[in-house]
Amino acid sequence: MRAALGYGGPGLHGFNYTISVDRGATFGKSAGLQYVAAGDGIYGEHFPFGLYVNGGAGSDSFDWKPANAWDTVRVLYLKKPTGGTFILRLTYLGAAGNVSVNTSTVNSDGTGGTSIGYIDLANPGLVNTGISCVSITGDVAIFAGDFKLSSAPRGYRPGSLASGGRKLETIAAMNMTSRQQWMAALSPAVVVNNFGMNDRTTRSAAQFQADLEAVTAANAAGAPNAVQVIVTPNESDDFSATNLDDYVAVRRSVARSRGAIYHDERSVLGSYANATAAGLMNDTIHPSLAGNRRRSRGLAVALGVPPGLADPGKTAYAGGGGATPTYYGTLTRKRGSLAASTPLVVHRIGLTNGSPTAILDFVVRTQRGGTGAGVERRFSVTLNNSTTVNAVTTASGVTTAVLHQVNAGDGFTLDVTPSVAVVSGKAEVTLTPNAYAGLYDIEGSYTFTNLANAGQSVYEN
Repeated sequence: MRAALGYGGPGLHGFNYTISVDRGATFGKSAGLQYVAAGDGIYGEHFPFGLYVNGGAGSDSFDWKPANAWDTVRVLYLKKPTGGTFILRLTYLGAAGNVSVNTSTVNSDGTGGTSIGYIDLANPGLVNTGISCVSITGDVAIFAGDFKLSSAPRGYRPGSLASGGRKLETIAAMNMTSRQQWMAALSPAVVVNNFGMNDRTTRSAAQFQADLEAVTAANAAGAPNAVQVIVTPNESDDFSATNLDDYVAVRRSVARSRGAIYHDERSVLGSYANATAAGLMNDTIHPSLAGNRRRSRGLAVALGVPPGLADPGKTAYAGGGGATPTYYGTLTRKRGSLAASTPLVVHRIGLTNGSPTAILDFVVRTQRGGTGAGVERRFSVTLNNSTTVNAVTTASGVTTAVLHQVNAGDGFTLDVTPSVAVVSGKAEVTLTPNAYAGLYDIEGSYTFTNLANAGQSVYEN
């Protein structure tokens, strides 16, 4: 797509840790900010991703920086009668760039409803920077940022609202008025509707059709000029034994009535048996890297983009702006045993003096005893120090996500809850396993964003 249209900007980034990893964005948040999730019963009826706080006292904040250049961002948030305020700015500008946003919709006569709002920030000159929300008061939900390159308005600018395990049923149960509003605010040229894999055992064909019609109708109402694509995904091993086979006719019917493009991924992957034999499946549901490449090419062709065009690549920042990390390195890799439900301290970290700030990033892998089951989990934390060598004064809350999971035959695996706390002037990194015992393997790295000294940056105690 980028080969045909050029680079249009980083695109839509839902404010979520997993998305930051997928999109290569730099992300950090205060511990008090919680994640919005579709179907969470709080703010997830309005948008499937984001950050929120209720009763914020001005101390919560977050930073988000895309990996590639942008010059305009539209930040989506929730307007509601009992809202609050937040302060947003380009990170490198400091307080001089503060923009205060009032999310309350209460009018002088006491009326006011709930709706999607947005604020636009400009980054002229493609400065190497992100956005910082430096203060939040009251009840506030901030969902996503659409990062654009205004010099290429027709350039390829992707966005994904997908999430592992998510069902169309959950999306269709969201507030469709809100969906229309954020569709209008984003004004996409193409909307790809690839649903059904996770609904295949719980929703009949009739229920699936009602869900698909509700979502595509909201898409059309909010973005009437967008081309919609309705996709039949790859076959799973249980394709014929579930409702997936019946969904095919539903998708074709809705595509016809909606005037949408219909695309069947089996045209590029074949049946499950053929895809497996050709190395195009990673497991019984998900395609492999080679399979996903075929899928992406097939979708591009369905949209009229010829294969084989040279990719011009992404546009780099022009420079300036954000601080460059001054030192980085790796921590000692550790392996060992975990006792069921028993916390284990795997690292005791100190920092150099001079008021440094460091981001620590870990990947831990587990294996449940006597099985091949386990998880690969990533987590990050920000540490600060003052004037004492080999010490830590504060640690942020841990941000974490599962990258891969394999269950045993009984459906369970060994997972861990990572935590970081300052104990006796050191940051203790702790793994707390669930009800299963087994083995762990943890790797870590660090990046200083302020006042690091090579050779004296991180102390392992």
